[in-house]
Amino acid sequence: MKLKELHVDGFGHFRDHVVGPLDNNVTVLHGPNEAGKSTLLAFIRTVLFGFPSRGRDSYYPPLAGGNHGGRITLVDDDGESFTLERFAGPRGGRPVLRTGSGAPETLERLIGHATLNLFSNVFAFSLDEIQSEGLMSDSEVSGRLYSVGMGASSLPEFRQSLDGRRDSLFRPRGSAQKIPKLLSELGEIDERLRAIHGNADEYRRLTAGQEMILRELGEANEAISGLSVRLSEVNKLLEGWDDWVVLVGLETQLRELPEIERFPESAIERLEAIEQRVRQATEDHDDAERELLQISEAAETPIPGEKLLEDSKEVEHVRDRRSSYDDSVRDLPER
Repeated sequence: MKLKELHVDGFGHFRDHVVGPLDNNVTVLHGPNEAGKSTLLAFIRTVLFGFPSRGRDSYYPPLAGGNHGGRITLVDDDGESFTLERFAGPRGGRPVLRTGSGAPETLERLIGHATLNLFSNVFAFSLDEIQSEGLMSDSEVSGRLYSVGMGASSLPEFRQSLDGRRDSLFRPRGSAQKIPKLLSELGEIDERLRAIHGNADEYRRLTAGQEMILRELGEANEAISGLSVRLSEVNKLLEGWDDWVVLVGLETQLRELPEIERFPESAIERLEAIEQRVRQATEDHDDAERELLQISEAAETPIPGEKLLEDSKEVEHVRDRRSSYDDSVRDLPER
């Protein structure tokens, strides 16, 4: 990995400042005191490894303005360019790594899994730091330096071995290596996780819809109960409608009756007695009319032997003599 270009958005007294392109294998920053050498070195380390966990706002704050941070352009051994961007935030600030080809890449692999201490003492250091006595105190730093000095003759074979191991693990645009397979499996797992997450969202949406429907159903049941009570009241009003109409009519007639100033005593009892007499007289009248009708019908009925009435006296005489005749006939056998 090589540093190609620095773009400082806001860091120390730098704002919207570009350094590069850095084409040589070794880059030396030189200048008078307070020129910004340490600031640029701290900017590189911060973008690669993050802001300090404490006091990040006071760590080279953007005195001239701009966002606290910036981006670095990197180039790997295959010549592919990457852009790493980082601004101040929680947990050192979130790094954003963009690739030109779109192939997946990780920051750890790009910087060779180096730590901040190793990077600061071997790959990017100041003159004061290289002159300090603590440079060789770190076992990782000293191991890297001594291994280079002790194994210089076998470096080509070691580099070839590392390249072979690297190609067996990962190759740009490769698919049969271990890392692409793992990345493919990871992609499938991500798809499954996204699907499960979608199902969870759908479940939450359906659950919320169910709760809303249940709430609306409860409100509808309450409305139905109220309407049932109202319907019962209306049915009762319908049942009493005829009687109410009669009552209204009677009340109207009552209001239309003339007002009697001196109402007789016991008028209601007397009225009821008179009404009873009227009802009785009406019944007697009806009975008399029926009797009259029967008599009229009988009077109009023809009488058999009506002509005998002309000889009624003779008939009565014969009837009177009949009894004597019957007695003579009864006594005749004895005589």
